[in-house]
Amino acid sequence: MRYSEFFDSQQRSAFWRLWLALGCALLCGLVILLQVTRPLDRLIYDTASRLHSDIAPDDLVIVAIDERSLLEFGRWPWPREKHVQLINQLAGAGVAAIAIDIIFSEPDIEYPQVDSLLAEAIANHGRVILPVYMGQTHRGGQLFEVSPLPALAEAAAGLGHVHIELDSDGIARSVFLREGLGNPHWNHFSVALLDMLQGPLGALPGVVNEDVLSQPSAISIIRSHKNYFPLRQVGSLETVSYADVLSGRIPARTLAGKIVFVGATAPGLGDNITTSLGQLSGVELNAEIFDALRSGTLITPATLPVLALLSMFYVGLALWFISRLEPREFLLATLLGIILAATASIAALLLLHRWATPVPAAITLVLAYPLWNWWRLEKAIAFLRHQLARLVEGQPAEKRHTPIADVVKGLQFLSALQVIGGWRIRQADGNEYEMGGEIQQPEAELADVPFDSQWQHRGKLSSCAVANGKGQPAYRVLVEWLDQDSHLREIMGEIVPVNGRAAQREPAV
Repeated sequence: MRYSEFFDSQQRSAFWRLWLALGCALLCGLVILLQVTRPLDRLIYDTASRLHSDIAPDDLVIVAIDERSLLEFGRWPWPREKHVQLINQLAGAGVAAIAIDIIFSEPDIEYPQVDSLLAEAIANHGRVILPVYMGQTHRGGQLFEVSPLPALAEAAAGLGHVHIELDSDGIARSVFLREGLGNPHWNHFSVALLDMLQGPLGALPGVVNEDVLSQPSAISIIRSHKNYFPLRQVGSLETVSYADVLSGRIPARTLAGKIVFVGATAPGLGDNITTSLGQLSGVELNAEIFDALRSGTLITPATLPVLALLSMFYVGLALWFISRLEPREFLLATLLGIILAATASIAALLLLHRWATPVPAAITLVLAYPLWNWWRLEKAIAFLRHQLARLVEGQPAEKRHTPIADVVKGLQFLSALQVIGGWRIRQADGNEYEMGGEIQQPEAELADVPFDSQWQHRGKLSSCAVANGKGQPAYRVLVEWLDQDSHLREIMGEIVPVNGRAAQREPAV
């Protein structure tokens, strides 16, 4: 089989289109598994998550240890009698539950009886949740769990960890609903609270890494059930001052039936956490996570293998179909493919509470465009070299002519490259000899098209007359380009030489 025949057929074009689709799909999967685009993935997620809008619940209240409370009661820590008084006052107001985001891990040395009073107040209310902290002796040092005093832990209706994972850029986006030293034996604070209010939750949402769970380590924090948490604007949840509640300035009816979170919000006092929407106190973030958990709006991220398979399928399928388009349409279809991937990702985030980043698929589609055009250009150059080589074969110049079959193969090659839309060859007597595609120009406008021994160009049309072996015009060839500015049009005589030589390049008309 000739070189030109090998590459000019539609079957070879399909073969290379398939290789493009498969190669780019594999590249996309590799990008995902190596997490090359992680910073851009996070940027896109942060932007998309801002589209999430939800009305703040009216049954959640944050009792904040704020600057006003510090001014009124003095520097932190306060005597624990104040916490006893607060719990009793909230119980008298008829709150539904109390989640105290304050650790009571050490006994009160000066007034030991107050710990018993605090445990009694917690037990009397019956619906108080206390936190468990994960800490370490120093940076890079030994890890440990910080639990409430045994009497307080026994009196509480539940315990839950309040650890929030920070990404490598220092921003909190995710929470693990189970976590613990050695194995994930602690539910999150929000899970413990919802368990108490609604009963055991059963299966929790989120991604579970079975490989991590199968290799417990007594010196490592083991986590499971990873979720991204949605956020409202900072300050969306109803917040009242600790001092106002304790001093009776907040009417009891305001708190009746509410789920109350107690924690520090004053700058420098609590654990202020950086999120994509700004600084958020730990107690407010825990309240947001609780509301997302009970409403089913925690966002489950796609695992790397699942994301790789979905993205590879999308990229491969998209490129298989759009690679048959002409270059300009290919570019437009590529842009539409990127928009479609982003739209599907955002829709899944907002409607299904699932997150699969569109970035790797989008980047692969962008890279495929120059790659495919480079291949087309390489094939054109290879064909050009082959045709020029045939021109220098040792025939006398006066006997040289181009067989019409070679002209047909050249036009089929250009058609396979998708740079010409239609072509036809007619014999000197006007009968059709060969054609491909469809010429869009009206027949009336084709009447004055010149047919010369060299290629002539007019608008999107190119034409020439092909001589027979005796040097007499025998065929009229007409070609319509998809793009009038195609760089291949100006070297048409070299790609499809006629009448025994490459024609001189003609200026565009």
